[in-house]
Amino acid sequence: EKDTAASRSTRIVVDDLVVVENSVCIINWNSLEEYIERKTQALALQNCREISMNIMVNLAGKCETVLFESNNKFSFPGPVHGLLAMMEKNYADEENDDLEVQQKTANLIATAIAMNMIESFVRHLTMKEHGHAPLLKDMIGQLSKSEDRVRRILSQILSSLLLPNTGLNLRNLIWHGFVPIIDRRWLALSIVLVLSMDNISHSSSFIDDGNNNNDSNVECIQSMREHDSLSKILDYGKNIQSSRIKIKQLQGQLLSSDFIPPSHKTLCRMALKYVRYPVIFASIVGPLMENSLRIVWCNENNQNQAIAKPGVYYVTLDGHGQKDRHDILLLLFLSNGDDDDEQAEVLRNALVYRLGAPLMALLVDLFASPTGAPNIRASVAHGIYNQFLYAELQSLEKIALCEDMNAPEQSPLEDMSNALISLLDILSDVENGIQHPLLQSYRPIYSFSALLSRQVQKVAEGIESFSQLLSEERHTKFVSTDPSGIRQQICDVLPNQSISISYIKDKEQDIHMFFDSHQGSTWTVEHTFQESHNNHIASKCGAAVLLLAEVAQAVEASRQELECAIDELECSAECLSNISSRRRKQISRLFSVCAITLDFYSFAAVCGLLFIERQTTNSDMNNQPQRYNNLSNDTLFLAVKRSRMAVSTFSTTPMLERGLAAVQQFSAGKAVKAIINELCG
Repeated sequence: EKDTAASRSTRIVVDDLVVVENSVCIINWNSLEEYIERKTQALALQNCREISMNIMVNLAGKCETVLFESNNKFSFPGPVHGLLAMMEKNYADEENDDLEVQQKTANLIATAIAMNMIESFVRHLTMKEHGHAPLLKDMIGQLSKSEDRVRRILSQILSSLLLPNTGLNLRNLIWHGFVPIIDRRWLALSIVLVLSMDNISHSSSFIDDGNNNNDSNVECIQSMREHDSLSKILDYGKNIQSSRIKIKQLQGQLLSSDFIPPSHKTLCRMALKYVRYPVIFASIVGPLMENSLRIVWCNENNQNQAIAKPGVYYVTLDGHGQKDRHDILLLLFLSNGDDDDEQAEVLRNALVYRLGAPLMALLVDLFASPTGAPNIRASVAHGIYNQFLYAELQSLEKIALCEDMNAPEQSPLEDMSNALISLLDILSDVENGIQHPLLQSYRPIYSFSALLSRQVQKVAEGIESFSQLLSEERHTKFVSTDPSGIRQQICDVLPNQSISISYIKDKEQDIHMFFDSHQGSTWTVEHTFQESHNNHIASKCGAAVLLLAEVAQAVEASRQELECAIDELECSAECLSNISSRRRKQISRLFSVCAITLDFYSFAAVCGLLFIERQTTNSDMNNQPQRYNNLSNDTLFLAVKRSRMAVSTFSTTPMLERGLAAVQQFSAGKAVKAIINELCG
C-alpha cells in the first residue's frame, strides 16, 4: 500500500492529512489512519465506526487551509468550480448585512450542495441507484465492512460527519433547515471528501450519477402543467420571476414578515439571487421553508421541536419513510409518541387550521405526496436532479455572479422555481395567505384519492371514445366476416361490450361520489380530514389503479391505431392499390379484432373497478351494502393481477395470434369466470 514512484512524482504533501495529487486536493489516507489511531488509541480500526469531534474539526481545518489559504493551483471538476464561485462573490448590499454573516451564509449554501454530492458519491461507491438505494446510514455501514482499508476509514469520516447521535448529523441539520450559517471549514471538508471519493472510485460520479431516469424526473415537474389550478400557481410564480422589481418586492415582503425568522433572513435574501437556477434555488428554499413551517407547527401544536437536539428525532417537512419515528409537518395527525398504546389520543395537526385547507393541500402536493408527485425538497436533497445541478454549477463557474444573475439557457425545471416563488409569496403573509386568490379553487392533486379518481375518469372516457368510434361503423365495410376459431371462442366467453361500458360509467359516478364528492366546492379543513380516510382506502387499491392506467393507455393506443387505419383506407378508397397488400392485410386484421379489443379492455377495467368498489364498501364510513357477495377479496385481487398480465401481453405483442391466445387464457381463469358469472348471471 506504499506510494508508487509515479504517484510520488505527482504528489505534493501540503499537510500531514491532506495532499495535492495531480492538482487535485484529496485526503492522505495513510496519515489520517495513523492520526486516528494515535488520537483514539484504537485497538482495531474496524471496531471504531466514528471518530472524535476533535479529529473532525482538525481535519476540516486542514482542508480549509489547503483549499482557501494556500498558493496551490488546483484542477477541479466544473461543479466544484461552481461551488467555489459561490464563495468569491462579495454579497454586500443595501441591507448592510454583517459581511461575516453573509460569508457564512454563502458557506451554508455551498455546503448544502456539497452534502448532496457526498450522498451521490456514496451511492456511486456502493453501486446503488436512485430509487433502489438504502438509507445513507446503511450505505455508510456497507463501506465500513469493505475489505478495502481506505473505504473503511472513509466510513468513519462519513459517520462522524453525517450521522446522528455521536456524529455531527450535518447533512440533516442543513437540509432540514436548522442551520442558517456555517463555518468555511465544513465546506472545505465536504469538497475534499467529494474529490477523495471521486479518486477512490476511479469513475467519476459527476459523469454517471446513479443512472438517473432524467426524462421521467423532468416529466414529473413538467406534468404539473396538466392541472389547471396548479398551472395558475406556476404562472403566478413565473410572472414574479420575470421582473427584478417584482423579485425585490417579494424579498421585501419576506424580510418584513414573521414567517422568515431573523436568523434566516440573510439566507432568504441570498436564495432569491438563484431563482433562475432551479435546483440550486430549491436546495436553499426547501430547507428555508421547512424551518419556518416547523416554527409555525410548533407554535400551533404547543410543541418544543423548533431546535434540533442530540439523540432526538425532530419534526420534518417530509420523510414518510420514517414517519413512525417522528412527526411530519404536513401529516394531518400528530404522533402519539407510543406506537404500542392503542388508547392514546389521536390529535389533529393544528397547522391545517392555521394555513387553511387549500394551502395545506398545495404544500402536500409539492413536498409530501405519493410517487409521481414533485416532492421537491426530498428529490433535490437526494440527488434526483443532479445532472441539472451540475450544469447549473458549471454555468456559475463561467458567469460572474451579479445582481440579476445572468442565467444559463432556460431550464426544463423552471416550474420548480415558479412553484417555490408562488409559495414564498403566499407564505409571506401567513395570516392572510389562506385568502390568496390562487388558492380559492385549489384542492389536492397528487393524493391517493385524487390520483384514483382521475384514473377512473380517464379509463371511462377512453373506453367510451373507443366505443363511439366503433359505433360509427366506418370500419365495417373492410371487416372480414369469417373470424377465426379463437376469436369466436373469446366472443362467446367475454361479456358483451355494452354491459362493461354501462358498468364502467355507473362505477365512475359511484367512485367519484365516494372519493371526490366535494368537487366544485371550496376545499375545507373538514374535507381535508375526510379525504385522509379516503386516502387510506385508495392506498389499498394500488394494483387496481395501475391496471386502470394500463388499460387507459392501451385503449387510447388502440383507438388511435384504428382511427388512423380508417382514415388511411378512406383517403385511398378510389385507388386502394396505393396501399400495399401487406398493409391492407394488417388493417384488415386490426378491424377484425377491434370489437374483441374493446370487449377485453372493458372487462379488464371492470375487474379493477370491482376491486375498488369492494374497498369502499368495506369502509366503516360507507353504509352501502356490499355487492357481488359471491366474489371474495382474493378472487377480485387475482382477477386484477391476471388482467394486468393479459393487458400487458395483448397490448405489446406484435403477433396478433399470441395476443388473442393470452386473452383466451385469461378468459378461462377461475377468477375471471367468477366475475363473468356475477355480471351476466
